[in-house]
Amino acid sequence: MDTYTKHARAFLPLAILTGLLSVGLTTSVHAQLSAIANPPGEKQCATSDINDNDTAVGNCSPQNVYGPSEGFADNGDLVSPLQPLVVGQDCSAGGVADNGTIIGECVDLNNKSFGVTWNAANPLAAPVLLQPLPGLLNLDPDVTTASTGYNQSGFVVGESISGTGNATPVVWNPSVSGGSPMMLATQGSNCEAADISDTALNGEPDAVLNCPLNPTSANPGPMVAEISIYQPGLLGLLGSYVATALPIPSGATHCTADGINKFNQIVGTCHFPAPDLPQTAYWASPTSAPTLLTVPIGGNNARNAGAFINNAIPAAIVFHYQTNAGVTNPGFWIPSTNTVTLIPPLPGGLHAIAVCLGDNNTVVINSDIASEYGQAVVWTPTGGDLDEGDLNGGDNSAATSCNEQGTALSAVAEGGNLNANASEDLTIP
Repeated sequence: MDTYTKHARAFLPLAILTGLLSVGLTTSVHAQLSAIANPPGEKQCATSDINDNDTAVGNCSPQNVYGPSEGFADNGDLVSPLQPLVVGQDCSAGGVADNGTIIGECVDLNNKSFGVTWNAANPLAAPVLLQPLPGLLNLDPDVTTASTGYNQSGFVVGESISGTGNATPVVWNPSVSGGSPMMLATQGSNCEAADISDTALNGEPDAVLNCPLNPTSANPGPMVAEISIYQPGLLGLLGSYVATALPIPSGATHCTADGINKFNQIVGTCHFPAPDLPQTAYWASPTSAPTLLTVPIGGNNARNAGAFINNAIPAAIVFHYQTNAGVTNPGFWIPSTNTVTLIPPLPGGLHAIAVCLGDNNTVVINSDIASEYGQAVVWTPTGGDLDEGDLNGGDNSAATSCNEQGTALSAVAEGGNLNANASEDLTIP
């Protein structure tokens, strides 16, 4: 369960370069970042994801003024460039599943972008293009695709996009040859796939979506959280996904979904009439009313929003909240006990943002420090903040993701020559 922005997971482009209430203030230096060698001919690189087998993927820009950006895969012994759809066109790698599926985007001969996958066991092979929907009777087919998340078995969720820009949320099954998609909601609904479960119920994994409240493009309204569940066909016939709205709490105008774990527990955010004070929401099941998070600061409930949910028992959630300084910082919440811990930035810092949550309850964040540089940080409920440090000669580092287990992270770090270096730490926390 990953989005290119979360941990189930979501894509990070090369632009990554640039109950009980407690506050954990413990800080120590961990300093375990190590550089990954650049692929031949590449200069500025950033790691975007890493899996439980310590296979890392990332992206690089070339050491010239005309070459395309490209993805790479690092299996620990060899760093390999990922092949493009068309030589000379851009590609990027955003995620890598535990089964070795690498998820990304490539530009074709006509400068259209498509979701693609590679195989980490054979990174020099051509990518598989994630096909758009063919249209009814192959009439008026969609023209491009975008991938937004994946699960650890290599299922990919994203969008199939028409020539007029209308999007349909879809899932690509790794066992289906040719990259053919299956719809998660009504065609042209402009729903967005937020995440996909690691558990296959009825033979296919469930997905959470955010869909426009109104189907008309002129007045779509806010996005509303839905879950899409596969329904098998009768007598062995092909089944289909059916999307239904998640319950919302009393008084809320709408809720959005951010992630789903393998137990079909969901994290999201609920909104209320003006003045809206959003709250992190936890659904113990797709049919249950959500539990809302309260973050009391100075006698007020701080604005907060859900980010990640893990597969731990009990499930843990990472959220972001607004501080008295008006900036965003992360927090850690166990809904079953209503245990809330605010995660501070490093000493001297003001801003911090979480990038992922492991099943061992490790949280990876990025924080500024007194010198205004940025640092990758590992936080645990028992150890507090662990500064990942820098590469030799550098001043900045930023984590980009972590694996599902929470035992390794991917990052980008500045070297002494001010170049961006793809980096990793295989020994967290």
